[in-house]
Amino acid sequence: MVFDSAGLLKLAVIRHQFKGDEKFIDVNAPFDYHWPKVKNPNAFSGKPVESVSTHRGRFLWVPYYRRSYDDRASEPSAMAIINTSTNEIVRVVGTGPIAKYVQASPDGRFLAVSHWGDNTVGVFHIRGNDPKKFKEFTKLLVDRPLAKAQMAGNRDSNCGFCVRGLSYSADSRYLFVARMRKGGIAVFDLLARTKPNYLGTVYGVDPGSRDLQIQSGILYTGGNASGFIERVPVNRLLESLKGKPSGSAVTIRLDDLGGVKTFAGTGVRSLKLTPDGKYLFVAVNKISELQVYSAADHSNSRRKTVFATSKGFAG
Repeated sequence: MVFDSAGLLKLAVIRHQFKGDEKFIDVNAPFDYHWPKVKNPNAFSGKPVESVSTHRGRFLWVPYYRRSYDDRASEPSAMAIINTSTNEIVRVVGTGPIAKYVQASPDGRFLAVSHWGDNTVGVFHIRGNDPKKFKEFTKLLVDRPLAKAQMAGNRDSNCGFCVRGLSYSADSRYLFVARMRKGGIAVFDLLARTKPNYLGTVYGVDPGSRDLQIQSGILYTGGNASGFIERVPVNRLLESLKGKPSGSAVTIRLDDLGGVKTFAGTGVRSLKLTPDGKYLFVAVNKISELQVYSAADHSNSRRKTVFATSKGFAG
Protein backbone atom coordinates (compact mmCIF):
# COMPACT_ATOMS: atom_id res chain seq x y z
CA MET A 1 0.00 0.00 0.00
CA VAL A 2 1.11 3.55 -0.72
CA PHE A 3 0.45 6.32 1.81
CA ASP A 4 0.97 10.07 1.80
CA SER A 5 3.57 10.44 4.55
CA ALA A 6 2.30 13.89 5.53
CA GLY A 7 -1.32 12.97 6.18
CA LEU A 8 -1.25 9.15 6.05
CA LEU A 9 -3.85 9.14 3.31
CA LYS A 10 -3.86 5.84 1.38
CA LEU A 11 -3.05 6.67 -2.23
CA ALA A 12 -2.77 3.28 -3.94
CA VAL A 13 -2.62 -0.49 -3.56
CA ILE A 14 -0.04 -2.41 -5.61
CA ARG A 15 -1.03 -6.04 -6.06
CA HIS A 16 1.63 -8.66 -6.68
CA GLN A 17 -0.53 -11.14 -8.58
CA PHE A 18 0.42 -12.17 -12.11
CA LYS A 19 -1.24 -14.26 -14.83
CA GLY A 20 2.12 -14.99 -16.44
CA ASP A 21 1.50 -13.21 -19.74
CA GLU A 22 2.46 -9.71 -18.55
CA LYS A 23 5.05 -8.16 -20.84
CA PHE A 24 7.01 -6.66 -17.95
CA ILE A 25 7.90 -10.08 -16.45
CA ASP A 26 11.25 -11.59 -17.45
CA VAL A 27 10.64 -14.81 -19.38
CA ASN A 28 13.98 -16.54 -18.87
CA ALA A 29 15.01 -18.18 -15.60
CA PRO A 30 17.35 -15.89 -13.60
CA PHE A 31 21.12 -16.27 -13.37
CA ASP A 32 22.04 -19.98 -13.66
CA TYR A 33 18.78 -21.31 -12.19
CA HIS A 34 16.19 -23.44 -14.02
CA TRP A 35 12.42 -23.17 -13.94
CA PRO A 36 10.55 -25.85 -11.99
CA LYS A 37 8.21 -28.23 -13.79
CA VAL A 38 5.12 -26.04 -13.71
CA LYS A 39 2.91 -24.94 -16.59
CA ASN A 40 3.79 -21.26 -16.36
CA PRO A 41 6.44 -20.24 -13.79
CA ASN A 42 5.48 -16.57 -14.18
CA ALA A 43 1.87 -17.13 -13.13
CA PHE A 44 2.06 -16.54 -9.39
CA SER A 45 1.40 -14.28 -6.44
CA GLY A 46 4.39 -12.63 -4.80
CA LYS A 47 5.01 -12.31 -1.08
CA PRO A 48 6.77 -8.95 -0.48
CA VAL A 49 9.60 -9.00 2.06
CA GLU A 50 11.67 -5.78 2.01
CA SER A 51 12.19 -2.83 -0.33
CA VAL A 52 14.71 -0.18 -1.34
CA SER A 53 14.40 2.91 -3.52
CA THR A 54 16.88 3.85 -6.25
CA HIS A 55 17.40 6.53 -8.86
CA ARG A 56 16.61 9.32 -6.38
CA GLY A 57 13.35 7.70 -5.40
CA ARG A 58 12.15 7.00 -8.94
CA PHE A 59 12.07 3.21 -8.55
CA LEU A 60 11.17 0.94 -5.64
CA TRP A 61 12.54 -2.64 -5.64
CA VAL A 62 10.45 -5.23 -3.77
CA PRO A 63 11.76 -8.82 -3.41
CA TYR A 64 9.37 -11.74 -2.87
CA TYR A 65 9.88 -14.46 -0.26
CA ARG A 66 8.70 -17.09 -2.75
CA ARG A 67 6.37 -17.60 -5.68
CA SER A 68 2.97 -18.82 -4.49
CA TYR A 69 3.21 -22.24 -6.17
CA ASP A 70 6.63 -22.93 -4.61
CA ASP A 71 5.57 -24.47 -1.30
CA ARG A 72 9.10 -25.60 -0.43
CA ALA A 73 10.60 -22.17 -1.24
CA SER A 74 13.38 -23.93 -3.12
CA GLU A 75 12.87 -22.52 -6.62
CA PRO A 76 13.73 -19.11 -8.15
CA SER A 77 11.78 -16.25 -6.60
CA ALA A 78 11.32 -12.77 -8.04
CA MET A 79 11.57 -9.03 -7.42
CA ALA A 80 9.30 -6.22 -8.62
CA ILE A 81 10.47 -2.83 -9.85
CA ILE A 82 7.84 -0.17 -9.17
CA ASN A 83 7.65 3.26 -10.79
CA THR A 84 6.94 5.50 -7.80
CA SER A 85 5.42 8.29 -9.91
CA THR A 86 2.64 5.99 -11.18
CA ASN A 87 2.63 3.34 -8.41
CA GLU A 88 2.78 0.63 -11.08
CA ILE A 89 5.03 -2.39 -11.51
CA VAL A 90 7.18 -1.80 -14.59
CA ARG A 91 9.29 -4.95 -14.45
CA VAL A 92 9.58 -8.24 -12.55
CA VAL A 93 13.05 -9.81 -12.51
CA GLY A 94 13.97 -13.28 -11.32
CA THR A 95 16.01 -13.98 -8.20
CA GLY A 96 17.26 -16.98 -6.26
CA PRO A 97 15.21 -18.86 -3.64
CA ILE A 98 13.78 -16.74 -0.82
CA ALA A 99 14.80 -13.25 -1.88
CA LYS A 100 15.19 -11.29 1.37
CA TYR A 101 17.20 -8.10 1.79
CA VAL A 102 17.90 -5.74 -1.12
CA GLN A 103 20.41 -2.90 -1.26
CA ALA A 104 21.77 -0.52 -3.91
CA SER A 105 25.39 0.64 -4.06
CA PRO A 106 26.18 4.28 -3.20
CA ASP A 107 27.24 5.06 -6.79
CA GLY A 108 24.00 3.66 -8.23
CA ARG A 109 25.77 1.02 -10.29
CA PHE A 110 24.83 -2.19 -8.48
CA LEU A 111 21.79 -3.60 -6.73
CA ALA A 112 22.17 -6.76 -4.65
CA VAL A 113 19.50 -9.07 -3.27
CA SER A 114 20.32 -11.73 -0.67
CA HIS A 115 18.99 -15.22 -1.36
CA TRP A 116 18.21 -16.58 2.09
CA GLY A 117 17.31 -19.92 0.55
CA ASP A 118 20.61 -21.10 -0.95
CA ASN A 119 23.65 -19.19 0.36
CA THR A 120 23.88 -16.79 -2.60
CA VAL A 121 23.48 -13.11 -3.50
CA GLY A 122 22.22 -11.88 -6.87
CA VAL A 123 23.72 -8.65 -8.23
CA PHE A 124 22.23 -6.47 -10.98
CA HIS A 125 23.59 -3.60 -13.07
CA ILE A 126 21.10 -0.73 -12.68
CA ARG A 127 22.70 2.29 -14.34
CA GLY A 128 20.49 4.50 -16.51
CA ASN A 129 16.81 5.30 -16.13
CA ASP A 130 15.26 2.58 -18.30
CA PRO A 131 14.24 -0.45 -16.18
CA LYS A 132 14.18 -2.58 -19.34
CA LYS A 133 17.94 -2.15 -19.56
CA PHE A 134 18.72 -3.21 -16.00
CA LYS A 135 20.48 -6.57 -16.26
CA GLU A 136 21.94 -9.41 -14.25
CA PHE A 137 25.59 -8.93 -13.37
CA THR A 138 26.56 -11.96 -11.30
CA LYS A 139 25.48 -14.43 -8.65
CA LEU A 140 27.79 -14.55 -5.63
CA LEU A 141 28.25 -17.76 -3.68
CA VAL A 142 28.67 -17.26 0.07
CA ASP A 143 31.03 -20.06 1.09
CA ARG A 144 29.34 -23.18 -0.36
CA PRO A 145 26.09 -24.02 -2.17
CA LEU A 146 23.02 -25.33 -0.38
CA ALA A 147 21.89 -28.60 -1.95
CA LYS A 148 18.29 -29.02 -3.12
CA ALA A 149 17.88 -31.90 -0.67
CA GLN A 150 18.45 -29.42 2.19
CA MET A 151 15.68 -27.13 0.94
CA ALA A 152 12.82 -28.74 2.85
CA GLY A 153 10.81 -28.34 6.02
CA ASN A 154 10.92 -24.98 7.79
CA ARG A 155 12.88 -22.84 5.35
CA ASP A 156 13.28 -20.06 7.89
CA SER A 157 15.71 -22.39 9.67
CA ASN A 158 16.70 -24.75 6.83
CA CYS A 159 18.55 -21.95 5.06
CA GLY A 160 22.23 -22.81 5.31
CA PHE A 161 24.00 -19.61 6.32
CA CYS A 162 20.71 -17.64 6.25
CA VAL A 163 22.22 -14.89 4.10
CA ARG A 164 20.51 -11.56 4.73
CA GLY A 165 21.99 -8.12 5.51
CA LEU A 166 23.90 -6.24 2.79
CA SER A 167 26.00 -3.09 2.74
CA TYR A 168 28.70 -1.51 0.54
CA SER A 169 31.91 0.37 1.13
CA ALA A 170 31.66 4.09 0.35
CA ASP A 171 33.33 3.60 -3.06
CA SER A 172 30.84 0.82 -3.94
CA ARG A 173 33.69 -1.61 -4.56
CA TYR A 174 33.18 -3.97 -1.62
CA LEU A 175 29.94 -5.73 -0.74
CA PHE A 176 29.53 -6.98 2.85
CA VAL A 177 27.08 -9.84 3.44
CA ALA A 178 25.69 -10.90 6.84
CA ARG A 179 25.47 -14.64 7.52
CA MET A 180 22.81 -14.84 10.18
CA ARG A 181 22.85 -18.50 11.08
CA LYS A 182 26.47 -19.69 11.14
CA GLY A 183 28.13 -16.37 11.80
CA GLY A 184 30.63 -14.19 10.03
CA ILE A 185 30.48 -11.39 7.48
CA ALA A 186 31.38 -12.34 3.91
CA VAL A 187 33.17 -9.73 1.78
CA PHE A 188 33.22 -9.50 -2.04
CA ASP A 189 35.26 -7.28 -4.33
CA LEU A 190 32.77 -6.35 -7.07
CA LEU A 191 35.39 -4.51 -9.15
CA ALA A 192 38.09 -7.18 -9.25
CA ARG A 193 40.02 -7.27 -12.50
CA THR A 194 38.32 -10.21 -14.21
CA LYS A 195 35.22 -11.04 -12.16
CA PRO A 196 33.86 -10.36 -8.66
CA ASN A 197 36.15 -11.90 -6.07
CA TYR A 198 35.08 -13.53 -2.81
CA LEU A 199 37.71 -12.12 -0.45
CA GLY A 200 36.58 -14.27 2.46
CA THR A 201 34.55 -14.27 5.66
CA VAL A 202 35.47 -12.35 8.79
CA TYR A 203 34.66 -13.96 12.14
CA GLY A 204 34.98 -12.33 15.53
CA VAL A 205 31.87 -10.19 15.25
CA ASP A 206 29.08 -11.68 17.33
CA PRO A 207 27.23 -14.66 15.83
CA GLY A 208 23.87 -14.24 14.17
CA SER A 209 24.58 -11.00 12.28
CA ARG A 210 21.29 -10.11 10.54
CA ASP A 211 21.63 -6.54 9.34
CA LEU A 212 24.54 -4.33 8.28
CA GLN A 213 24.83 -0.55 7.99
CA ILE A 214 27.88 1.36 6.77
CA GLN A 215 28.31 5.10 7.12
CA SER A 216 31.34 7.39 7.42
CA GLY A 217 33.72 4.44 7.22
CA ILE A 218 32.11 2.52 10.09
CA LEU A 219 30.27 -0.82 9.82
CA TYR A 220 27.45 -1.37 12.30
CA THR A 221 25.96 -4.79 12.94
CA GLY A 222 24.17 -6.76 15.64
CA GLY A 223 24.09 -10.37 16.79
CA ASN A 224 20.61 -11.90 16.79
CA ALA A 225 21.80 -14.74 19.02
CA SER A 226 24.14 -12.81 21.32
CA GLY A 227 22.17 -9.56 21.60
CA PHE A 228 25.23 -7.34 21.12
CA ILE A 229 25.50 -4.44 18.66
CA GLU A 230 28.92 -3.61 17.27
CA ARG A 231 30.76 -0.97 15.30
CA VAL A 232 34.09 -1.53 13.52
CA PRO A 233 36.12 0.58 11.03
CA VAL A 234 35.58 -0.72 7.49
CA ASN A 235 39.21 -0.22 6.43
CA ARG A 236 40.48 -2.26 9.37
CA LEU A 237 38.03 -5.02 8.51
CA LEU A 238 39.26 -5.11 4.90
CA GLU A 239 42.90 -5.09 6.03
CA SER A 240 42.29 -8.32 7.92
CA LEU A 241 41.59 -10.03 4.57
CA LYS A 242 44.42 -8.50 2.55
CA GLY A 243 47.10 -10.92 1.44
CA LYS A 244 44.92 -13.92 2.24
CA PRO A 245 43.83 -16.48 -0.39
CA SER A 246 40.40 -15.90 -1.95
CA GLY A 247 37.63 -17.27 0.25
CA SER A 248 39.71 -17.31 3.44
CA ALA A 249 38.17 -17.43 6.89
CA VAL A 250 39.70 -14.82 9.20
CA THR A 251 39.00 -14.36 12.90
CA ILE A 252 39.46 -10.89 14.34
CA ARG A 253 39.35 -9.30 17.79
CA LEU A 254 37.24 -6.15 17.89
CA ASP A 255 39.63 -4.53 20.34
CA ASP A 256 42.52 -4.98 17.90
CA LEU A 257 40.57 -3.20 15.15
CA GLY A 258 39.31 -0.36 17.30
CA GLY A 259 35.81 -1.81 17.42
CA VAL A 260 33.15 -1.28 20.08
CA LYS A 261 30.30 -3.49 21.22
CA THR A 262 27.52 -3.24 23.76
CA PHE A 263 24.60 -5.41 24.86
CA ALA A 264 21.16 -4.42 23.56
CA GLY A 265 19.08 -7.53 24.29
CA THR A 266 18.70 -10.92 22.62
CA GLY A 267 17.13 -10.93 19.20
CA VAL A 268 18.84 -7.90 17.63
CA ARG A 269 17.26 -7.60 14.19
CA SER A 270 17.12 -4.59 11.86
CA LEU A 271 19.46 -1.60 12.28
CA LYS A 272 18.96 1.86 10.78
CA LEU A 273 21.12 4.97 10.95
CA THR A 274 19.62 8.44 10.76
CA PRO A 275 20.63 10.30 7.56
CA ASP A 276 23.08 12.48 9.49
CA GLY A 277 24.71 9.39 10.99
CA LYS A 278 24.25 10.55 14.59
CA TYR A 279 21.85 7.89 15.87
CA LEU A 280 21.43 4.16 15.43
CA PHE A 281 17.96 2.60 15.79
CA VAL A 282 17.89 -1.07 16.80
CA ALA A 283 14.92 -3.48 16.75
CA VAL A 284 15.31 -6.03 19.58
CA ASN A 285 12.91 -8.90 19.06
CA LYS A 286 13.02 -10.92 22.28
CA ILE A 287 12.38 -7.99 24.60
CA SER A 288 9.95 -6.20 22.24
CA GLU A 289 11.88 -2.94 22.09
CA LEU A 290 13.00 -0.36 19.58
CA GLN A 291 16.14 1.29 20.96
CA VAL A 292 18.12 4.34 19.90
CA TYR A 293 21.85 4.87 20.46
CA SER A 294 24.48 7.46 19.81
CA ALA A 295 26.25 6.08 16.74
CA ALA A 296 29.53 7.70 17.72
CA ASP A 297 29.98 5.71 20.94
CA HIS A 298 26.98 3.50 21.58
CA SER A 299 28.76 1.62 24.34
CA ASN A 300 28.52 4.65 26.62
CA SER A 301 25.63 6.62 25.17
CA ARG A 302 22.67 4.27 25.19
CA ARG A 303 19.42 6.20 25.25
CA LYS A 304 16.04 5.12 26.50
CA THR A 305 13.80 2.62 24.77
CA VAL A 306 11.54 4.56 22.44
CA PHE A 307 8.95 1.89 21.70
CA ALA A 308 7.85 -1.38 23.22
CA THR A 309 5.05 -3.88 22.63
CA SER A 310 3.73 -6.78 24.61
CA LYS A 311 3.77 -9.26 21.74
CA GLY A 312 7.13 -8.58 20.12
CA PHE A 313 7.89 -7.93 16.46
CA ALA A 314 10.14 -9.34 13.76
CA GLY A 315 12.05 -6.11 13.11
